[in-house]
Formats: sequence, C-alpha cells, structure tokens
Amino acid sequence: MTQEMKWNHAFPGSKKVYVEGSRPDIRVAMREIALSPSTGRYGEEANAPVRVYDTSGPYTDAGCAPDIRKGLTPHRLTWIEARGDVEAYEGRAVRPEDNGGRSGSAVRGCTRVSGAEAPSPAGQSGGQCHADALCT
Repeated sequence: MTQEMKWNHAFPGSKKVYVEGSRPDIRVAMREIALSPSTGRYGEEANAPVRVYDTSGPYTDAGCAPDIRKGLTPHRLTWIEARGDVEAYEGRAVRPEDNGGRSGSAVRGCTRVSGAEAPSPAGQSGGQCHADALCT
C-alpha cells in the first residue's frame, strides 16, 4: 500500500504565524495554538491563543511549495553575508567518502541540489551543514 506524502499539512487547532526578528527581513516562525474556553464559577470565559516557537520548518507553511531538487530558499543568506565574516565558495564533486565509501553504480539516487553552496567562515570548510549533494 502506497501512502501519498502530504505537504503543507496544518497541525490541528493551530496556525503558523511569523513575528519580525531583530531586522525587518528576519521572520521568526511561531505556532499560534487556539485554546478552548475555560468554564468556571462565572460561566464560560474565552482564552487568547498561545504562541510557541515553531521548529517544524518551511513544509508546514501553506505558502511553501517544496521542491527537494532545488533545496530550501536561503532566507538567511543576506544577513549572513552582511556580517562580513564569511565567503562564498564553489562546491566540489561528490566523492566516495561522502557516500559511505560507495561509488559508481553503488550510489543510487544521488542528486546535486541547486544552490547548495553556502558561505562558510572565511578560510574554513563549510562542514556537514554545507554539503553539496542530497542522497536518498
């Protein structure tokens, strides 16, 4: 039985909202959770929604159109580059050690992700967070 993957699903009783960060171009994802009314001695009383930090990523945003071949939109790139402590670099070809020592026909589903090169601290390797291939 194949199950279709559903993108942009909403969590019940909540919605994704954004608050402005330390700069106007930084948006912090929050989850606004609707609360049930409280019932007490004086009857029913409405409760304001609660906002919590949302770590679910862009795929729970109704405005997100995911494409794993393109990778994620580099939302932070502008302010990271503005700090002046990073430099862009050209990615390199995938090597066998990137894929557990496998090479050639043993590597299946390995696809280069467009735009995966990311800035790294000047003079340093970007490390795992800046890998330039997505392997399934």
